[in-house]
Amino acid sequence: MDAFPEVAHWSDERTLHDVRRVRQVFDHLNRQIVQESCRRFLGEVNGDDCLLEFGAGDGQLRTWLPTDLHDRVLHTEPSEVFGPIFSQKHPEAQFQQASIYELPMATGSQAGVISLCVLDALRDPERARDEIRRVLRPNGYVLHFLDLGLACLDGVFQEELARGAVPVPNFLEEGHQIRILDDYAVCDRTQLVAVINYLNSTGHPSGAALADYLRHIEGSPLAASQHFMSISNNPSDRWQLADHLGTAMRLTAAYPGMGCDWQTRSSLDFLQKRLADLFSESAGFQVCCSAILSAREWHEPMSELPPGCRHFARYVGQVVARRIAEPFEIGECVASAGPPVSDSQLLLETGMFVFAATKTEKPDNT
Repeated sequence: MDAFPEVAHWSDERTLHDVRRVRQVFDHLNRQIVQESCRRFLGEVNGDDCLLEFGAGDGQLRTWLPTDLHDRVLHTEPSEVFGPIFSQKHPEAQFQQASIYELPMATGSQAGVISLCVLDALRDPERARDEIRRVLRPNGYVLHFLDLGLACLDGVFQEELARGAVPVPNFLEEGHQIRILDDYAVCDRTQLVAVINYLNSTGHPSGAALADYLRHIEGSPLAASQHFMSISNNPSDRWQLADHLGTAMRLTAAYPGMGCDWQTRSSLDFLQKRLADLFSESAGFQVCCSAILSAREWHEPMSELPPGCRHFARYVGQVVARRIAEPFEIGECVASAGPPVSDSQLLLETGMFVFAATKTEKPDNT
């Protein structure tokens, strides 16, 4: 699994460079998903209609958009760092430095508002929603894409901790039936504390390691999510924690009533619910799409992948490399691979979360 820096670090140019590097392998497939989504939800946009992108960064989404939309889009970005980078990469594009919370557009002037990996990172989503609603014309669309893991997990952690659950990076394996979207696992806090106490009583080092993780994860939801993401983003730290959790499971398996009942979860479920509530009918919207769209193709072997890899997949930031060339079949596939040209080819597959909602309120209610 890949995790990406918390919101506070998205003003760092190095962050965008790293993200572009990770996206590069799936660039062609991501473009197919974005263009198919634009065809569905922005297909009736004509030459006089205006489109707005917020949180444009250095212009990744522009490279995926259909070229016939390029002249109609005004790209906005609040960062003083990313603005010049965007303009240098795309000198022909319309660009303006602006925040999603204060868009410099007239009320009801936009046929569509689009974004990539932004709605999951906003600290004040209601205020952003209200500004989107203001600038959209009636029946205009908000269209959001997410190909990375959630940028901010504090809302997820707040709910889990309130239920008395302890979230950890998903360390469970399910054989070939991998649930690729499950990016974390939870167990009851009392169960984990009992396991930690048992390990500490035997002097096993995993007890102290898990106690240290629990101490960090029970801080504020924001601090907990940042600690979680820091571990997830570091392969060595992630492996060590998974090793301690696996050891704890093995050492307590033989004791009745001892151990943790781990269950896997997907942070995407939280985001889908959040967006459904945010863009509800009472808020003046109708949700048209809240689903995974996927695309796949056969690709020549890649030297950076493990030997024998036949399937390399990325779904909303979660990555799996495996030896069997079978697609995950998650969501709707907009570009099928067909048969391979040779036995040496690997199946490349990506899945992107696509959210679309249309403004339903009348002009005099804007």
